[in-house]
Amino acid sequence: LNQMLILNTILCIIITLAIIMIVLIMIRRNQLRIEKFASTDQLTRLINRNAFDFVFQQVILDSERTREPLCVALMDIDHFKKINDQHGHLIGDHVLREIAMITKRSLRESDITCRWGGEEFLILLKNCSLEKSASIAETLRSTIEANDFSRTTDLAKGKLAITVSIGVAQYVHKELEDGVFERADTALYQAKDSGRNCVYFAE
Repeated sequence: LNQMLILNTILCIIITLAIIMIVLIMIRRNQLRIEKFASTDQLTRLINRNAFDFVFQQVILDSERTREPLCVALMDIDHFKKINDQHGHLIGDHVLREIAMITKRSLRESDITCRWGGEEFLILLKNCSLEKSASIAETLRSTIEANDFSRTTDLAKGKLAITVSIGVAQYVHKELEDGVFERADTALYQAKDSGRNCVYFAE
């Protein structure tokens, strides 16, 4: 009888531990899902602005320590409101997703792309000079221009051509974090004022 009681007790302990382990695993998985949801733009699957702010602070520290060049490129879809008005918001969403995919494919593995807001994307180019960053941005711009966005959706009724404007700026040693974004934004507006579908960089 004692042996049976001991066996039952051990069995209960094993089952209880197994249940606890399963519960802990499920809690951890849910935590990871919540963390990913909080840091990811749900439409494009890129990191969102909040997550980017954290990443950028870490990258700045690395750049200050190594003195390697660091650039940002601010990209805006040209006439995006017109796309939504003429083709509908589903096509607009498709364009955003497609541009996110093209951008990730076109960049280096070390580069980071963020959905900055609306139709704007921000690209972080680590260990990359201003000249090289402008060249990467130009390649991305021409790749997007050459893409037929109707090929990957049944929603479009004809060829769908999209262009982007890009402003590029290099982080200056010890400057405020907003400084490089402001200069990239200024370069972006220069690109827009020059007829769009081009790349400008801040001196």
